[in-house]
Formats: sequence, C-alpha cells, structure tokens
Amino acid sequence: MLLAAVPTLAGAASKGQPGPPRDTATGGGQALFGESPTGAGDTVAFIAHRSKAATGDNPSLATGQVQVNRRSTNADAGTGPAKFHGIVDCLVVNGGRSVGDAYISGHRRGAPTQRFELRVTDGGRGQAERGGDMIALFAPGETDQGDPGQADDAEGPCGFAEEPATVALFRGNVQTWNASTSDDDTAPAPADDAQTAAALTTASSLVP
Repeated sequence: MLLAAVPTLAGAASKGQPGPPRDTATGGGQALFGESPTGAGDTVAFIAHRSKAATGDNPSLATGQVQVNRRSTNADAGTGPAKFHGIVDCLVVNGGRSVGDAYISGHRRGAPTQRFELRVTDGGRGQAERGGDMIALFAPGETDQGDPGQADDAEGPCGFAEEPATVALFRGNVQTWNASTSDDDTAPAPADDAQTAAALTTASSLVP
C-alpha cells in the first residue's frame, strides 16, 4: 500500500522537543482532485527536506520523493489519471514552525524534463487536521511554466506561476516545519480561472 511507505517526520516538533533543523514537508493520504466525489480517491505520498547544500544562491534546493496515483479526471481543469514516482528538487515552506504552506516541485523519476508541482497546507494538529490539511497537484505535462525540457522558471516559489485551488486531504495528514521565517518566499497570486477553482472544490464533507 502506498501510504505504508511514507516516512514519518523524523525529529518533528513535539512538546519540549525541537523540530528538524531544516525546512521539511511530509505526509500523504487521499484526495479527490476530480469532478466526482466517489470511488477510491486519489492517493499521494510525499517527503521533502531542504538540502544541506541549500545556500543564498539556491535556497530552495531540496531532496525527497513523491508517489502519486491520481485515478480521477477533471475535464474543466484539463487533468486526467496520472501515476508516477517523482524526485523532489525544490521545497519552500512558509508560515509558522509547524502550521504552514509548502511548495514542492521536481521531476518524474528517470525523466528530468517532466516536471510536477505539489502544494500542501498543514492545518495544524489534532482537530485542526480535519479539513485543514489541503493539497493541490500538477502532474508532469500539466505545469505551465518554463520552456520544454527546462526547469520551471515562474517567479513564484518552486516554479508556481499562480496560487492553485486546493482540496482537502483525508485519511492521512500533512506535516510541515519552517525552520526559519526569514527565508519564506512570496506566495504567487491566486488563480484567476474561476471555472478551474470551482471544479477543484474541497472534499471536506468526506473527511472522516
């Protein structure tokens, strides 16, 4: 099962204990990216860490992996089924130490020019996770930044050109850790495609 392979957030902040020394985003679960609120749902698992090699010249340099099995389709958003194993190379975490937003991007394993983008929100702990953990996904072929064969070059964090509409993550959770707010990146402007935003409605009614 995909989620069984998701590592826990080693060293995550808990009462009386410090969090990890670098920005981190990890988690997984099910979401409904498509138009129908039925079926097995779409499954996503991810872990991303800011690289030890990240510097002022490349502050978003990161390592990690994602696994995606998107079964749903969304004609309005122009998306369909997608199944891939991705390699993370960019991570930006904004917000508080353990409640915030993460922008993650990278490429399909074995195909450096096929870029993906993942946007997640850590809604908090306990009851705050119910409907508060959110996610958006652009599979390879769906990102609209950069020239073919090149890394995304939009001004937003990790190549995001606009703030995507997110859906609720359920039967799982998102955990983020922002090691320093001084390196937060400006979030992109919200998407102006009202039709796409309406199609990607939240699945909060399905949160157990």
